[in-house]
Amino acid sequence: MSNKEKFEGMKRGLVENNERKYGAEARDRWGNAAAEDVNRKILKLSKAQFDRFQSLEREISSALEAAESAVASARNSLGSSLNLRSERCEFLTYLFFGAFLLLMA
Repeated sequence: MSNKEKFEGMKRGLVENNERKYGAEARDRWGNAAAEDVNRKILKLSKAQFDRFQSLEREISSALEAAESAVASARNSLGSSLNLRSERCEFLTYLFFGAFLLLMA
């Protein structure tokens, strides 16, 4: 199997996994046309575009981790009992999907 075939298979797997986990919600929020459009665009990404996309994902994740750390520090220093727990993975997915829509528009 060539590297190109592996890359195409990896993108298909990414789309299928995302569709299983978040497809119904994405379609409810943004409609079938938008969800299908994003899936098509992901499958058409070149290696360079995909690498840039992953770089953006890492930058966003790093910024969120820094923000979470700052919030935790502020919460601890203020002695607040606010419950700031969130399902970070789901949030990152929504953020990732939204960023992708903006980049591909």
